[in-house]
Amino acid sequence: MENKTVYFETPDTKNLLHAGERFFSEDNIREAKICFEKIIASEPQNHEVLNNLGVIHFKQGELQQAIDYFHRALEIREDYLESLENLAVCLEQNKDFSEAAGIYNKILDLGNYTPETLVTVIKSYIYSGEFSHAKNFIERYISAYKDQENMKGLQDRLNSELHLILNSGKHPVEKVARFFIDEGKIAAARDLLIPALKQRPDDGELQDLKRLLTRKEKLLRLPVAVVSASDLLEKDPSRILRWGDHWFGKELTQALSEQGAVINSNSPKVLIYLHGIPINKIEDPTYNIIWIHSHPDMITPQSLDLYDCIFCLSPRFIQKIKNMGKDAEVLIGGTSKQTPPAVNEFSHNIVFVANGKQGKGRRIIHDLMSLGKHWVDLLEVWGEGWDGILPEKCIKGLYFDNRSLSSLYASSRVVLNDHHEDMLREGFMNPRILDVMASGGVVVSDSLPNAQDLFGEALLIYKSPEELDQILHRLFEEDSYREKIRKLGLKAVKQYSFRSAAEKIVEHIDRIDEDFLEKRAKNFYMRKVWAPVKGKLDTDRIRRLKIVTAEQCEGSTLDVGCANGDSTAIMKQHNTSLDLTGLELTDWGYQEAIKNHPEIKFIQGDAKHLPFPDLSFDTVVLDHIIEHFYEPAQPILEAKRVARKSVVIGIPIMHLNDPDHKIAWRIDDFKN
Repeated sequence: MENKTVYFETPDTKNLLHAGERFFSEDNIREAKICFEKIIASEPQNHEVLNNLGVIHFKQGELQQAIDYFHRALEIREDYLESLENLAVCLEQNKDFSEAAGIYNKILDLGNYTPETLVTVIKSYIYSGEFSHAKNFIERYISAYKDQENMKGLQDRLNSELHLILNSGKHPVEKVARFFIDEGKIAAARDLLIPALKQRPDDGELQDLKRLLTRKEKLLRLPVAVVSASDLLEKDPSRILRWGDHWFGKELTQALSEQGAVINSNSPKVLIYLHGIPINKIEDPTYNIIWIHSHPDMITPQSLDLYDCIFCLSPRFIQKIKNMGKDAEVLIGGTSKQTPPAVNEFSHNIVFVANGKQGKGRRIIHDLMSLGKHWVDLLEVWGEGWDGILPEKCIKGLYFDNRSLSSLYASSRVVLNDHHEDMLREGFMNPRILDVMASGGVVVSDSLPNAQDLFGEALLIYKSPEELDQILHRLFEEDSYREKIRKLGLKAVKQYSFRSAAEKIVEHIDRIDEDFLEKRAKNFYMRKVWAPVKGKLDTDRIRRLKIVTAEQCEGSTLDVGCANGDSTAIMKQHNTSLDLTGLELTDWGYQEAIKNHPEIKFIQGDAKHLPFPDLSFDTVVLDHIIEHFYEPAQPILEAKRVARKSVVIGIPIMHLNDPDHKIAWRIDDFKN
């Protein structure tokens, strides 16, 4: 708990401060308090003296009064570090762990990224029951300090403390269930929620958790893959690390995972394409999302036809997309950079990390060079294509490791940024701006449309070499101005993190119509599996199967999942007394059936939601159908609903070579 005084110009104030400081050091708390209260009577906005009074109340064991004084100091200056630290300590002692954790987060945002602060944040979250936050901070902590000694032991102790509290029974079931949901432990969460909901069916928080659990279950059914242009174009695993969109995709993937999405690049149900080049075809029956964050001149109506959802980084470009007859949402982002735990401040002066456009250079570098040698001498550049443009001493390497960019940006006096011509014209912000701000650096950029709307004063814009010169002089000569811009950047960039972008994308995934997506998958399956072998099927085998099925049917009969109608026609040929109706979900199967078998009635519909009233048919047939469902009870219960007399079910045994089969049975499964 710190006490700090400052000296003001007013003689009375100065004398009172001297006296209060002396009394405090002599442990004469009563007289120190009188001195500080006299100052506040005349200067009620003196945040440092308010902090001193908070310290005095703390020493006197008056926690609530101390907390009130620290809050008053922070109302005057919200980033006053000493009051933040003192307030957090008081809140911990007052067992307000959740609020204490929030205060420690603010301290971290100010760059005080010390091991001690991080450990305290983690413990505050653990004791407040915010277990997911605690787990995330443990991971961040180890990532930040993995090279220090004893990190593994400390990580183990923190995790052990977390799980001990989790299983202690001291926290409400709601907090533990939320943690299990966040961790993807669906069965454990369900085991906690079901009995709790039986006891408290109207509890709002429990109902919220039930909805969250349902959403998590849906996300498990809809795994996601993120694909970028670098994934398609770059085959060299070492060179792909130089692609900005490789890291963009990697960091977005991590953020999606943290928001509950399941990442599966091999068999996704949702594809997120980070537009770098247009793609002509998407092979699999996925739900397709595009995030346009670069190369807007390559966007055409035809390229957008592949996608179910369009996100766009540029608010300005949205109107062009709408003019193409497409709907789109603005999604600005992203960055996952954080202020590094410790930096050697100003170990770099002017930094630029980008390629030199095949030896042509970049506008901002040419503008800097036009200002004279004194600025060029301070410049450090990482990237390809700078030979012959810049002095050799300025070129520091072909590539700067993306994982270390935060330290570079935070330790630079200023980072330069510019945009490719098409991105500047269409309002596409370079994500480098976000990375620099989130790292605690200061960025100067060419004139980006709508920059003020996005960042306010935090982004320094120049329109001419003369303006660039003025901005650089001020940043190098006025530390207080640079610090002001740095703090504005940290505040402005929060809303554009990958976490925020991932939240929006996951919300959209949660709204996907799974029946629509299943129908797309079935259509794909029919085109891929059935259409190529039309007329070449083992008709003898199918005929024998359908004859057996037909013999079990009577009267009006619904054949569910009839594909192209051939098998339904076999049933009709064998048992002409049947009044048959075929039902098929897929477009290809339905169109083939009505074209090739006009004598039979066919309807397009879903086996899980049969489009008929109760008791509509004497017999309902599910022949080689239920193995196509993860939850076969759904079509069986629907068949039972619309059948008056019987439901006939035919299933394959030990047969999973069909790409659409979800379940395989053994003979033993039916012995009981």
